[in-house]
Amino acid sequence: MDFHRRAAQETLLVLDALGIERAVFWGHSDGAVIAAMIGLRAPERCGRLILEAFHLYRSKPRSHDIFFQRFADHPGQVSEKLQKLLAADHGAEHWRNVVQRNCRAWLGLAAASTRPDEDLYDGRLGGLQMPVTFMHGRGDPRTEPGEIERASSALRGAEVRLIENGRHSPHSEEACWRDCNEILRELVTEKQQAHTPNSVRR
Repeated sequence: MDFHRRAAQETLLVLDALGIERAVFWGHSDGAVIAAMIGLRAPERCGRLILEAFHLYRSKPRSHDIFFQRFADHPGQVSEKLQKLLAADHGAEHWRNVVQRNCRAWLGLAAASTRPDEDLYDGRLGGLQMPVTFMHGRGDPRTEPGEIERASSALRGAEVRLIENGRHSPHSEEACWRDCNEILRELVTEKQQAHTPNSVRR
């Protein structure tokens, strides 16, 4: 159940091998959790964090049955498009196991939680020292009520970019991927724009 922390450590080792001392980290979903953990573990390595479809809570009741339990039991029910992508990344013989392991890990995180609002960062999220932007689809079905509001409240000074037509993966969704690209371009190049189409800043 500590796969996020292990992935954060692995990512830092990859950067070491590549000779990259400092980077801008953009993480999506589990990747956003991993990026935040890198920021807490090695702040000197992070120029900025862009956290898309961020997870704060260990327990995700809205996703438990219709997502995690469903695909843990029946990985073959993921969409045909996702099956092809997973097979390309992990092999035709192994992608189902990848889906099951991820879903079971989240089920384990929920089972080990001692209270509904227990977070993945042991209350340390507010300790992030670098610029942080939450990029989040307003219609994200994997987000618990008030989850992003609580995350941004814990991290004073963080920016929230809500993608009006976005769901869980705004960067790859037909309705809003261009808007995500514009936001990312602005943040990475440190250009300040007054407004990004189809999103709101607060």
